[in-house]
Amino acid sequence: MNFYAFHIGDYASDTRHLTWLEDIAYRRLIDLYYIREEALPLDMRQIYRLIVASTEEQREAVDTVIGEFFTLTEKGYQHDRCEEEIAKANNKKAKASIAAQISVKAREISSAENRRLRIKEAREKGTHSKEEWIAVLDACGNKCVKCGTDQKITKDHIKPVYQGGSDSIENIQPLCSSCNSAKGPENQDFRPTNWKESVERSLSERLYFVSERSTNVDEYINERLAPNPNPNPNKKQTTAIPNGFAEFWIAYPKKVGKGAAEAAWKKHRPSLQICLNAVAIASRSADWTKDGGQYIPNPATWINQRRWEDGATHIPIDGKPVLPEFMRGAL
Repeated sequence: MNFYAFHIGDYASDTRHLTWLEDIAYRRLIDLYYIREEALPLDMRQIYRLIVASTEEQREAVDTVIGEFFTLTEKGYQHDRCEEEIAKANNKKAKASIAAQISVKAREISSAENRRLRIKEAREKGTHSKEEWIAVLDACGNKCVKCGTDQKITKDHIKPVYQGGSDSIENIQPLCSSCNSAKGPENQDFRPTNWKESVERSLSERLYFVSERSTNVDEYINERLAPNPNPNPNKKQTTAIPNGFAEFWIAYPKKVGKGAAEAAWKKHRPSLQICLNAVAIASRSADWTKDGGQYIPNPATWINQRRWEDGATHIPIDGKPVLPEFMRGAL
């Protein structure tokens, strides 16, 4: 205990008969008791040392006080009033700790409830779908639009919800968790200037995903939105398939050199939708259809040469994107 209540009247009435040395010895023994919060040692020599009773007269005073005001027990020399005050102090401390815990919990509940209400209000002003979020990610290169990292990407409300921002896609941008946490009240939009056109183009072309694991678009979307299993940027997994490559590989008619193609895709990080459109258009060209498709370039070559930039990349038929013959039954 660093503090205890000293009742002058009670002490004076109980100690008027003590000598000067005995009074000093008693005060030191009480201070020692409260500091230890337990009975004084059984060894009198240890008591002498702890209160610095070095002379014969001082030790006699200590012996007198110990004999009159303390009770010998198995634990040591016990003082009833000190034990009572220590118990009161510990009880008060325990109640204060419980009250503090209740207060913290109440604040946490209040904060969570406020957050829930703000999100509810934001969604009443506007919402966005999983498909829209994926389209925004693709438009922004699947990375933080502020610092450029591709780790721990989160949704950021450009105008914070506590400032009245909505939950619509117009108010959503991808930021890493660090940039999002450090953002503060600013309302800066870091998305590229053509993000909206890119999103609208992506949404106009229906998603498809055909693989050995799943043919369900919803499952594909959930996989794209799943947390990064390797959040440590200093320990990147080399076996992870780059975003969009699986869909490109399914669409590309020539299945050779998958490893090289995957490395090229990871290096160039092209837009999936633009590549799918380019492959769909090229699949109808004379160069790719003649002689059983023997002039179709290897996928790695096609990616490294950025062949999606050759000519038009979007020729719709009746308002729908062009797809290769073998893919049309997948949608």
